[in-house]
Amino acid sequence: MPDSSLSNTQTAKQSHIKSTSFETFRKYGFKRVTVEELCEAASISKATFYKYFPNKIELVKHLLIENYEIGYKWFSELIESNRPLTDKVEEMIDYKLKQVEYWGEAFVTDLLDSEADLGELIQTTLKRFMALFIDFFQKEQASGNIRSDLRPEVILTLTLKIRELIKDPEVRMLFPDNSEMARTMNEFIFYGIFGKREQNDDN
Repeated sequence: MPDSSLSNTQTAKQSHIKSTSFETFRKYGFKRVTVEELCEAASISKATFYKYFPNKIELVKHLLIENYEIGYKWFSELIESNRPLTDKVEEMIDYKLKQVEYWGEAFVTDLLDSEADLGELIQTTLKRFMALFIDFFQKEQASGNIRSDLRPEVILTLTLKIRELIKDPEVRMLFPDNSEMARTMNEFIFYGIFGKREQNDDN
């Protein structure tokens, strides 16, 4: 029978490594940080690090997957709620902005340029969220909240094209930081060039 105390110790150690590494990545990104620096931040040896993670990128994947699962659950609950569409859209935009703040500017910048290391994970995650978004879109159409002649695939394609666009250094230079870029791009997707329509009390 496995020793539960040993298992708990291993889990605690792994959690400690992830926690201290997250703070390091948040400050400096993950590209420039070395395993040695992660070990120093966690006050562990390299042998201990490699006991839990084969390399730095696998550690980054662990952190991302945990965050993606939380986000997927949150998004699922939001779209199933009875809240007005405008509230849901505002919550989606706000969530994305909070994600930029959560990960930090340095990490997000590295993530935008990490297709070689994290491309497969990112693409798999995108497919899951896209399927969820199409479900959300179609339900809102059925309720009459979104134009019936607008295909969800159009919005998804636009979103993917914008995602490619924000990888362009010239585009990123147009914004003071990643948060402002995320806000602008997401509001453009949801509201177009005319911005949010305020409720008119006379109507």
